[in-house]
Amino acid sequence: MTKVAYFSMEIGLESSMPTYTGGLGVLAGDTIKSAADVGIPLVGITLLPRQRFVQELNGGQTERYELWKPENYMTLDNEHVTVRLYGRDVGVHAWRYDVEGRKGVVPVYFLDTSGNGNSKDDENIIPGIYQGNRLAQEAVLAIGGMKLLERLGYDPHVFHMNEGHSALLTLYLFNKLHDMEKVRDKCVFTTHSLVAGHDEFNYDEVRDALDGFLPSNVHELVQYPTLHMTRLAMNSSRAMNGVSKKHGAETRKFYNRDDISSITNGVHQSWVCPEFAALYDAELPGWREDMEKLAGASGIDISKIRNAHRSAKQVAVDFIQDKTGVKFDMDLPIVSWARRIVEYKRPWLLFRDPERLANMFRGKGQVVYSGKTHPDNIEGKRTIAYILGQLANLRRCGVNAVYVPDYNMETCSVLSSGSDIWLNTPRVPLEASGTSGMCAALNGVPQLGTLDGWWPEGYQEGETGWAIGDGGSNDDHDAKSLHERLSMLLGTDISNTMRGSIRNGVTHNTDRMVGEYAKVWGV
Repeated sequence: MTKVAYFSMEIGLESSMPTYTGGLGVLAGDTIKSAADVGIPLVGITLLPRQRFVQELNGGQTERYELWKPENYMTLDNEHVTVRLYGRDVGVHAWRYDVEGRKGVVPVYFLDTSGNGNSKDDENIIPGIYQGNRLAQEAVLAIGGMKLLERLGYDPHVFHMNEGHSALLTLYLFNKLHDMEKVRDKCVFTTHSLVAGHDEFNYDEVRDALDGFLPSNVHELVQYPTLHMTRLAMNSSRAMNGVSKKHGAETRKFYNRDDISSITNGVHQSWVCPEFAALYDAELPGWREDMEKLAGASGIDISKIRNAHRSAKQVAVDFIQDKTGVKFDMDLPIVSWARRIVEYKRPWLLFRDPERLANMFRGKGQVVYSGKTHPDNIEGKRTIAYILGQLANLRRCGVNAVYVPDYNMETCSVLSSGSDIWLNTPRVPLEASGTSGMCAALNGVPQLGTLDGWWPEGYQEGETGWAIGDGGSNDDHDAKSLHERLSMLLGTDISNTMRGSIRNGVTHNTDRMVGEYAKVWGV
């Protein structure tokens, strides 16, 4: 019997499926993969975007949109439901994708409004993730998802909201149970960010869109001037958590409540590249079933780790050349910054002193950047244009420096396993977790990062990686610290740090994380 219904606006399961935009979706996919591995009876609910957003670089980010074929990846389910929106019934059907693990299969349902006799506007409710009418999308996710579960015969013990986008499901339950304590008993909530994902809507706007859906005491339930989805989810859940110890603490301060715990994110074992998987198979048999065996990395001959890394690096060098036309040097360190482009992650921090940077890297290192920004994020687009200019300056100074376009799960996998240093520069304390650094760690790539998100838990100076700054948030101070660290590290043998980096995988994996959630879920 399925006991957990896991709702997420995005779920990344395959690189070529455009059903994710960043860490939130990839984390959701890894969670589901580990649930299947450890045997958690779970079902996933998410949205099906109809088009793929392709990033092109022409002095900055431009977008090209193309349709994709979900039928190449998943199976169309015969059942469909309706969601009442703006005075009309919008038909919703679902595509089923089965995630097969070591101990079970987890079905994931992707909700789709195309067809079903819908108008063109309703067919296009979900053009892309976080694009279009957000309220309508979140209604389809929460209300359509709940109705679909009922239609398919699922009766979950608990409903898990991965960020607040699906918070309307709590009101769906309230309208059904008429008792908020019973609703809370069934709901668990994870919040992922202090600066994004917190949608709020005017109550009158919601009443107009969802006629008759809002209960009369909704203001009392939300306790906020607007329908704030994060606060609704918090007030309607028996348990809620941040995604690292630091993030949990910052979230408690931000919302002034002491009932928010923390469950630190992890990454799934599938992020281990083939070269290191073969090494672990030979040296640490059974590591896939028991990630604690990665602690044995301390006993692996360092030459074997170097050889596995060099093979992974060759894959990355070939990948970079294929995507950018630039051939990197296998014998020079590759420093990579790759993730979603938003201001608080400070992708520009490396370039605060361009002349010093060029002198530091010339003949000693190479630079790779990759990352998309939301098509409507003008500031993010300016940042990408700025970085492209700075990378061009480095190339003119004789440094291999490129921006790999159209960042996706494949790009993250190749770069996080084939780089020599993984760079993470968020402004403290705004990072939630930063799981790309965990992907790098599983492949023996140490992180150089500010002490935010997961890094204070995984960081041991010189053992697992290195810190930028002192835990504060001063841009000038952090930029100076970053350059000092890189100046020290470039040209230095850091292979012993690779062992410690691998050991981070003992705890920073989704098998451990799902085990912690299972206790909260009561399964």
